[in-house]
Amino acid sequence: MASSGEINGSSAPASGNSTADFTGELHRLLQQRLRLAFLVCFLIGVPLYASAWLPLEPDSSLAEDLLAGLLSPRHGHWLLFALGFVVLTFRDGWRVVELRHLDRWVMAASLIACVAGCSDHSHWMTGPQTAALLLLIHAALVPSSLSTQIGLALVAVAAYPAIRWAIPGEPWTLNGGVAEGTATIAIAGAVSILLTKTLYNFPTQPAEQKHFGPYEVRGELRRGGMGQVFFGYHTLLQRPAAIKVMRPTGDENSETALARFEREVRLCSLLSHPNTVTIFDFGRTEEDTFYYAMEFLAGGDLQRVVEKYGPLPPGRVVHILLQVCGSLAEAHSKGIIHRDIKPSNIFLSHRGGVYDFVKVLDFGLAKRLSPDETAGLTKSGIVFGTPRYIAPEGVHGSNHVDGRADIYNLGAVAYWMLAGRPVFDSGSAMEVLIDHVKTPPLPFAETSEVPVPKELEEIVMKCLEKDPADRFQSAVDLAEAIASSSAAGSWSQRQALDWWELHKPGEDDENRWTKSERQVARSAGGVSQMEVGVG
Repeated sequence: MASSGEINGSSAPASGNSTADFTGELHRLLQQRLRLAFLVCFLIGVPLYASAWLPLEPDSSLAEDLLAGLLSPRHGHWLLFALGFVVLTFRDGWRVVELRHLDRWVMAASLIACVAGCSDHSHWMTGPQTAALLLLIHAALVPSSLSTQIGLALVAVAAYPAIRWAIPGEPWTLNGGVAEGTATIAIAGAVSILLTKTLYNFPTQPAEQKHFGPYEVRGELRRGGMGQVFFGYHTLLQRPAAIKVMRPTGDENSETALARFEREVRLCSLLSHPNTVTIFDFGRTEEDTFYYAMEFLAGGDLQRVVEKYGPLPPGRVVHILLQVCGSLAEAHSKGIIHRDIKPSNIFLSHRGGVYDFVKVLDFGLAKRLSPDETAGLTKSGIVFGTPRYIAPEGVHGSNHVDGRADIYNLGAVAYWMLAGRPVFDSGSAMEVLIDHVKTPPLPFAETSEVPVPKELEEIVMKCLEKDPADRFQSAVDLAEAIASSSAAGSWSQRQALDWWELHKPGEDDENRWTKSERQVARSAGGVSQMEVGVG
C-alpha cells in the first residue's frame, strides 16, 4: 500500500519502468510543445504585422501610427503569446491540467482577437487568415485532445460572423466578406482537427488512458455512479488488478474529492480480514484522475448471481452471511461502518481451491464512528446508501448511524438471496425509502420459492427491525445466531464445487481476458491463473 503522501502524485514505479512514466512524459512533452507553439506564433506575428508600426500615410507621424497599431485588437494576442512563453520558460511546477487550461484560454482569446480586427485591411493577412494559421500551428505542435481542437475551431468559426455583425457601420452581407472569411476559418479548422486526430488525440477520459501509475489498462470492467473499474496489470510484477478510477463530482473541488478518495483508501488499508477486498496501491495522475488498484477476483456478485440463477438455498445463504459477518466484525471493531452493504458489493469467488469465498467490496461510503480529521467531508442532508438496502436511520440522515445500520443492510441482502427480490420494491426510490421506515417486511412464505427454515427467517427479520435497539447489536452476535441455526453447515464444499462447475460464473469475462492473460504470462516467462471480476 502506498503511503498517503503518494496521493499528491502518480504512484512512483521502480526506476527503469518506462510505461509507468506515461504521465510524466506527457507533462514534459505538453509543456515543451506549448512553449514552442507560443514562441512560433509570436515570431510569426512580429514581421507579419510590422507594417502597423510604420507610417501608413505619407503625411502621418510614426508616433501616431505606432499608437494606432498598438491599440488595434490584433496585437493584444501576440503579447499573450509572448507572456505565455515567458511564464512557461521561467516557472516550474506546472501540472498537466494547468497547462491544458493555459493552452485553451490563450488560444481562444487569440482567435477572438484575430477576428476582432477583421475590418482592418492594411495588413498582409486578414483576421480570418490569421485565425486559420493559428489553428493549424496549434494542431501541428501542441499534443491535445480532439475535443480541445474542435472547441477552438468552433470558437473561431462562431466569433467571426458575430463580430462582423456587431461592428458599427460594417456591412453584414454574405458578399461583404463574411462567407469567405467564415469558410476560410472552417476549412482550416477541419484540417486542424484532422491533424490533431492523426498526430495526437491525447486521452482525456479514464477509458482512453493506457496507464495509471505503474498499472497498464487492458479494458473496462464496469462503471457506476462512483466511477469506473478497469482490468489491468502491474507493469513490473505482471500481477492482474482491478483499477478503480474516480473523478471529482461537479459540485466539489479536486481537493475535497481527493480527501474523500484518500479517506476511502485509508479506511480500507486498516482492514486485513480475508473476506474484505485487498487494496494494493493508489495514486493520482497529473490530470487529477484518482485511482486505486485492488485484487482481481474470479466469479460474480450476489446481484448477478441471484438475478441469473434465482434464490439461493438456505445453507448457502448461511455460508455467505457468516463470511460477511466476519468482514464487518473487523471493520466495526476498528470503528468503521460500511453504509452500503448490498448484493453488488458482495462478491462470490474461489481462492486456493475454496469455492463460494466471499469478498466485501467498495468502502466508498464508509465512515469512522469516532471523530477524526475527516469530519466535514461527509455532506449533511444527504442520504448515504442504496434505497433498496438502506437502514431506516440512514433514511432520516441521522448522525448517529452505527454498525447496526450494516446489520440492517445485511438483513436486506439475506432477504434478497432467499426470496430473489428486495425487501421493498415499490415504484419509486422515495416510496422504497418510506417503506424502510414504516412498512414491515412480508414473510418468506409470501415471497420466496425456496422453503426458508423458521429459525433463519426469524434471524433475518430481527436484522430488519426498524429500531436499531431491536436488532442484533453487533456482527459477532449475528454470526453466533446464524452459526447456531439449523441451516448452518448444510452447504458443503462439494456442493459449492458442483455449482461452480455447472454454472461457471464470470466465464464470459474470463473468455474476454484470456488472450491478454496468456500474452502477459508469456512475456513474464511463466504461467499464472486467470482471475476475473472486480475486487
